Amino acid sequence: MISPPTEVPAPARVVTMILTMLTIAILAVFFTRRLHQVKSWTTLPVLNWLVLAIYVDSFFFVFFTGILSKAFSVNASAGFCDAAILLFISYMSTKILLYYFLVEKCYLIRSAGEPRRQSKLWLFNFFGVICPYIVLVVLMIVYRIAYMNKEGVCIIGMQRNALIPTIVFDVFLNVWLTTLFLQPLRDYYSYKQQSSSRLRNVVVRTFVGSCATLALSITNLTVIAILDGEPGYICLCLCNLDILCTTLILHWVSSVDAPEDNDVLSNARRIQNIATIRAASNSSTKPDLLEGAEKGVTLQVDIEFQSGSNDASARPQHE
Repeated sequence: MISPPTEVPAPARVVTMILTMLTIAILAVFFTRRLHQVKSWTTLPVLNWLVLAIYVDSFFFVFFTGILSKAFSVNASAGFCDAAILLFISYMSTKILLYYFLVEKCYLIRSAGEPRRQSKLWLFNFFGVICPYIVLVVLMIVYRIAYMNKEGVCIIGMQRNALIPTIVFDVFLNVWLTTLFLQPLRDYYSYKQQSSSRLRNVVVRTFVGSCATLALSITNLTVIAILDGEPGYICLCLCNLDILCTTLILHWVSSVDAPEDNDVLSNARRIQNIATIRAASNSSTKPDLLEGAEKGVTLQVDIEFQSGSNDASARPQHE
């Protein structure tokens, strides 16, 4: 026989309330700052759209979690318990947007200037990262756990049929994205140039941020798998904490992004072309010829992107 609903412990309510207010306040500040940086919605880069989407999606999760936890209680009834697990699944939509953000970052750094549909790396990352993760979210919906135990506590989680593949896939993502960002790190620190210092900063922050966010996701899912479900208020509290940390990391990673991507693309192409020249050169290549070729590549890339920037700025005037 199931006992009457158990009241959520007071310390848990206090911690949840603090996390909710803190996360909403931080999201509001970051979102407002992002809006102030927007000069034109029609030319806003994909990365900026993704950052705004992550902020909005995270806000709605924290907002509705706060309503469920404060106005009602996850332990109040089986219906509220079901609502809690659905909120947990919606929390995974933030992860999908975050992974898409990392895919775009990788494309920007590794395939600068190449159209997405012609970039094998972008196509592989999109169809090999985003699409499979959507399938895993569907599995979570099918194999979700939500019930009231004998003590009247709401227990939510995922069956291991869905959790184990998700954890394994997250580990694969961690290794794969780490590998993708290590190569640019080596190139940018091997060919140190003052003009590429900002791009090196972008790569370093993206590398650290991807490792941190993926580690948070793996830890959260592993705890749920080990416990085979956990009290609803604890699960939602951990998800709230995860979103808070992810938001801070995302802001730190994206704070070095310019409103336009031309400078980053220019530097990326410059470094990639110089790396190609050095890799193709043999030991007999004269240093002065190699240096001249590198300067030629740098000048050519600068002229190309300067021309593109001028065309883009002149286009609205003709319209």
